[in-house]
This record gives sequence, structure tokens and C-alpha cells, in this order.
Amino acid sequence: MKNLANTSAKLISILAFLFVSMQVSASEIELRFAKADYNADKQELYVDVEVQYTNSGQLALAGQNYRFFYSSEVLELDADATTSLLSQENYSDISVDNHKSGVKADKVNQLSFDNDLGFANLSIDLHNLKNGGIVLTDNDGWVTVARLKFDVKEEGAAYDIVWGREGVSDLYATAFVEMGEWVSASKLDKLSISYYGDLSSQDNSEAYLAVADVKVGPNPTADFINITLERELQDAATVVLRDMTGRTVKTQVMGTGSISTRVDLSQLGSSSYMLEMIDANSNKVYNTQVVVAK
Repeated sequence: MKNLANTSAKLISILAFLFVSMQVSASEIELRFAKADYNADKQELYVDVEVQYTNSGQLALAGQNYRFFYSSEVLELDADATTSLLSQENYSDISVDNHKSGVKADKVNQLSFDNDLGFANLSIDLHNLKNGGIVLTDNDGWVTVARLKFDVKEEGAAYDIVWGREGVSDLYATAFVEMGEWVSASKLDKLSISYYGDLSSQDNSEAYLAVADVKVGPNPTADFINITLERELQDAATVVLRDMTGRTVKTQVMGTGSISTRVDLSQLGSSSYMLEMIDANSNKVYNTQVVVAK
């Protein structure tokens, strides 16, 4: 009976631990490509890898592994000129692994450019295991961690650069993007990536960057959010909220000259939602996650 009681107590402890663990949501981070520069004379394209912390509070960014695909008929990654922009005191230089181009994968038909596919893995290791890496807060916005250099083979041709992740590039990949959070000298946690921002030459990047510095809060929230811009809108924009299935649950227009607005979320249930800002030309100029908790 004593052994049975001990076993039952242990089982209850394990179940309690699992229950508590399930209540703690993982830290979430957003990831995107951002066009940094294009040198038309040298036919060189520079693209930044940017991350944004979306929970309230802060986290210390640990090591990172990035997997991406690109149109190698138009672009060629220059691995030697691709660099980490993180402090070398805390992080390793960037390592470019498994870099391939000109791959014929047209029978898979999952990416529009799979006829002439390029892909690479990038890794940045955390050296400072005692104190952790750079600290990201919910007020920092987008932080650049690396800069990629591509040689442009065909001037003016359309191209795409796409993050490797489940549901988009899984048929090509044995690995996806993985990012870590430093918790203590002996503990690293895996971060949940809630948004992947791919890059297309057909995107209106000027419109995207024009309102890149957007503040949304409170987040999490119970009934409303305030959206505040650094500068007035030159043209009207539409705020769209979608649930995790992609269904639109709320829209609201910000008129020309607007610099802030309040969005009523009191009718929405407790969940995570994607907030987008769409300009007058139907370009997505901002994207983040909003958590409603009641």
C-alpha cells in the first residue's frame, strides 16, 4: 500500500507539472526579410534578416538557424559577403551551410520558382552561455541580426526569397528556421515563430518601410488596442485582424493624415490574432500578432 501511495503521489506530481507547463505559453518572435540596399551598377542586392519580440517583457536571444529558398535563376547568394550583425563578443560569425543553387525541383511544385531553386542554411551560435545574448523587448520593434548579399543575374527580373517552414517549403526541407531564447547558464528554450515575412521583388517595399515603425498596445489586451505611427499616413490604410485560420474578424480604416487609432476588440474571444495594415494599393505594409486575453 505504501508503494502504491508513493506511486500515486509521484503520478499526481507529474500531472501537476504537465498541467502547469501547458499553461505557460512559449515566447514568440516574428521573422522577416527586409530589402536593405540595391546597387544597380554592381548588380548587388543586400537583404536584412530581422526579428521582433511579440510578447510583453523581454528575452535574451540565443543561437539561430535559418533556412531559406530563393529564385536562383535571378539571384545568387554570396556566402562570403553574408554577415552577422550581432556582437562578436556574444555570438559567432555567421556560418553558411548546405548552399545549393540551380536545383530542379519542378515536379514538387510547391514554390513558384522551384524550376531553378536556390537554398541555404545560416547559423549563428551563442558564445556567451553565462550571460546570454542581446536582450529584445516588446518596445524594440524590428532588430537586424544578419545581412545577406545576393548577386543579381538578371536586372529587373522578378524574384522571391522564402523562409523554410512547415506548410510552405516542407517538401524540400529536412530543417526549418529554429531560434532559441537564453534562460540561464544551463537552460536554452526554443522560440515559437509566429510570423514569417518573405520577400518578393513585386512587393511595394517603400510602402512597407514607410510605416514599419508602428506601436501596437496594450498587447495582450482584453478589449482594445491603440495603433500609433511615427508619421502621418500619406494615404488611407485598412487595419485587418484575422484569426489563426486566416478568417477576417475585424476591419477598420485609418484615413489620410492619421497618426493613431483605437481598435475595439471587445467582441472577440480570447485567442491570438494577426493584425495587418493594408495600403490603398492592397500592399501589406505592417504585420504583427495581437493576443486577446479575457
